[in-house]
Formats: sequence, C-alpha cells, structure tokens
Amino acid sequence: AGNRTLLREQREPELLEAMCRVAVDKGGYPFAVVLYAADDEDKSVLPAAHAGEDRGALAGMHLTYADDERGQGTVGTAIRSGRTVVFQDIATAKGAEPWRGHLVPRGFASVVSMPLRVDDRVIGTFTLYAAEPDAFDRAELEMVQEMADDLAFGIGACREPVRLIDAERGTRRVAT
Repeated sequence: AGNRTLLREQREPELLEAMCRVAVDKGGYPFAVVLYAADDEDKSVLPAAHAGEDRGALAGMHLTYADDERGQGTVGTAIRSGRTVVFQDIATAKGAEPWRGHLVPRGFASVVSMPLRVDDRVIGTFTLYAAEPDAFDRAELEMVQEMADDLAFGIGACREPVRLIDAERGTRRVAT
C-alpha cells in the first residue's frame, strides 16, 4: 500500500497524508504523524501530516530536537542522531518523562520515530504510536523502517522538480 501511494501522489502534502493513512488503515496503528524539524532558534518540531486519532496528544507535546530534556524523546533523538528510536513502553522508558503523563492516559503505550533523510539531511521523522507495549519487534521495525525510507525517497522526488525550477530561474537571473 505504501509503494502504491508513492506512485500515485505527486505533491508532498498529499504524499505525507496518504502515507500516514496507510500506516493507520493498513498497519493498524492508532496514530501516525510526519513531523518536520524547523530551522529556528528553539529547534522546534512541527506536524506536517497525520492520520488516526491523536486524542489531543500533539497539541500538548511541544516537541523539539534540541539537546535538552524535551529533546530526549523518540522524535528529537531520531532527528539529532539520524537513527530510528523506539520506546517499547512509554510508561517506563527513560526519555519519555516529559510526555508520559500526556500520552499514557490517551492510550498510547509504545512509539517509534524513524528519521526522514532527504539529500543526506534529516528533515524530520515518520512517527507511529501503538496502543500496546512492545508493539515494535524486529520484523515490525524492518517493515516500518522500509516504509519510512520509501517516504523519504518520495519526499525527495516531490521536491526535485521544485529544485530544478529554482535552478533554472537562478541561471536566467544570472544571464540577464
């Protein structure tokens, strides 16, 4: 389903929404979100697309990829390190403290954040929440990691025509 989505969606916003829907509808996750790292002083992380029911979780999380307490979660760590980060049990995971009281009562027990690497730079994460602890075994992680890698490839493909147009405009500007 993810591969079909990559072939069908030509624009980045629609691609992000569609991949989140695939994770929820086909993967059975209660909530999927694409988060982008902002290039600001606070190192903010902002939602770009989501599917499923977040139960108000996103609004109160104030995510960051800064190297401080709020940046030690799966999202911030995945952005800074460029590697997949899993909390198999949000209720006990070190690093989940700032959000534990916000996520557990909303029915989220485990989470995985996979970095989205475009042009050799981590631009954000594809993050999936599960209702049960230990939801991400090795086989599950391999499958969702492949989906995240495909999504990053799709984002790059959506952005390529824009880069070409910008380069052409720059060339014309220099020539004139």
